[in-house]
Amino acid sequence: MKNLPWADGGAGLVVGVLVLALRSFLTDFYGLSLDVVTFIGAANVAYSVPGLTLGAMKRRPAWLLWFLIAANLAWAVVSTVLAVKFWSTAQVFGLLHIIGEGLFVTVLAWQEFRHRDAILQRQ
Repeated sequence: MKNLPWADGGAGLVVGVLVLALRSFLTDFYGLSLDVVTFIGAANVAYSVPGLTLGAMKRRPAWLLWFLIAANLAWAVVSTVLAVKFWSTAQVFGLLHIIGEGLFVTVLAWQEFRHRDAILQRQ
């Protein structure tokens, strides 16, 4: 569980970069505007930073872990709002992506909270 921040940050970075690189294709495939797809990709890249930073630190401050947990929960809320807003206009793959991300980050937040002592131990 000590490596969970690496997995969290790495997943956000990979998904964010892929979404940004493929955003022209994903716009049609997801049935979402270029602005929305770009926002999803950029947000993923942005929220990868705390996880990767925490993973790389020898002494992991508790505040940074709490920030990571809060960022994951915030993205879960944003994902829910996006899914509701675009429910009737997005393609099924766009909704699956949005809902999947929301579920994924919720599980990450729960696991990071649950294993916070192990994550914060010195490496």
